[in-house]
Amino acid sequence: MTVRGGEDGKRRRKRREHRWERGRTGRGKGKADRRTESEEERGRAGHGRERCSKAEREGRKEEGKREMNQTMDAIIPSYRPGEKFYRLLAMLKKQRLPLGKIIVVNTERRFFDEERAREAAGERLELHHIEKRDFDHGGSRNLGVSFSDSELFLMLTDDAVPRSTELTERLSSAFLRGERIGAVYGRQLATKESSFDERYARRFNYPEQSFVKSIEDLPRLSIKTYFMSNVCCAYRRDLFDRLGGFPSPMIFNEDMVYAARLLRLGYRIAYEAEAEVYHAHCYSGLQQLRRNFDLGVSQAEHPEIFSDLRPEGEGKRLIKGNLRELLREGRAWKIPALIWKSGCKYLGYLLGKNYRRLPGRLRSALSMNKGYWRRRGGK
Repeated sequence: MTVRGGEDGKRRRKRREHRWERGRTGRGKGKADRRTESEEERGRAGHGRERCSKAEREGRKEEGKREMNQTMDAIIPSYRPGEKFYRLLAMLKKQRLPLGKIIVVNTERRFFDEERAREAAGERLELHHIEKRDFDHGGSRNLGVSFSDSELFLMLTDDAVPRSTELTERLSSAFLRGERIGAVYGRQLATKESSFDERYARRFNYPEQSFVKSIEDLPRLSIKTYFMSNVCCAYRRDLFDRLGGFPSPMIFNEDMVYAARLLRLGYRIAYEAEAEVYHAHCYSGLQQLRRNFDLGVSQAEHPEIFSDLRPEGEGKRLIKGNLRELLREGRAWKIPALIWKSGCKYLGYLLGKNYRRLPGRLRSALSMNKGYWRRRGGK
């Protein structure tokens, strides 16, 4: 009996290692992805396997096997949620890889339809209400994480609707794309209500091909190295706790600041193009100014991350690509609107970067997140 049990155990271990190895090498990805990753691994390893001890190899296998069995909770901050929120809950309920809990941190109880939310999400829903004066982009998300005990958690906004029932499965399996993956963000798709510039921006920022980023990509990608979005992003809880969670207080952009800290710790970020959500904003030029003002403020408050980076280059690429597309499609009459919106974005960003030179009341007037300034007394 002992001998048979030992043989069965060996066979089971071999099967588990084989399944993990197939996932780690990126089954389902394009040839270009596999080739690029293998080249990266060879470059880091130098002469390779001779310098990698047996204990290290076994440790990596064990890490991979643990990740295959990780549980995941969803965490959603909400404020005056609309129809998309209930569609989001219904889609999360249908996921092929079931969630442990769907944790909603809602701002202002009076605007929330609890009965409808529980009907859409089912018994997995865990609801927590906060006051509007207490909302913070970093702190409120940290609060949601504190209610989770899963090894992975998925951050979503209340207007991001999964395209399919495979969202959680895709995000979870992406942690096996390579070693030391600390976060995985999904692809955002435009909707019918999206404006022409937003449609192009979605394609610009969320391509069809998946990839992995590390701090070594900073010279090539510049500020895009730190780009990921809490509209749809999965995190490892152990690393999240190690980094102290999202920065707080935070006007905006808590995801990119966290990404920078994660990458500087030596971990990597994956983009999973097959983990798709529909997400759209129809901002006017003035709304874009306010949003980018907050973006500029967030970067000014974290010079240790952003002071040496110049995001203007990415902005120029986005505008030029959008112009080319409008001309190619024969929609040149939309170019003035594009120029107006782009100008508003850039002006808002510059004002935000230099917010310390502005009067307190003007800071609040220019901001989309006015509660942030009230908590600071306008400073």
